[in-house]
Amino acid sequence: MLSIKGHAELSHMEERIKMAFGLEAYPIALEILTETAVTGYLEGKAAVVICQKSEATGIDPKALLQEILAVLQHDGYLE
Repeated sequence: MLSIKGHAELSHMEERIKMAFGLEAYPIALEILTETAVTGYLEGKAAVVICQKSEATGIDPKALLQEILAVLQHDGYLE
């Protein structure tokens, strides 16, 4: 992601995530990706804790997590 091509890919990923989840869930999706990148995997417990931040917006955390994981896997950001 450090090269010119990487910057374009990062911009595309950010726009895709914003489009898929909206501005309320966008930071949560990015945090899930960041957690995965930092640790090398996504622990279920960590993902649930991250998504629980959405409760303040009235979004069901478990439903949000399922949606985020489905889109990120479909788009190839997660395996």
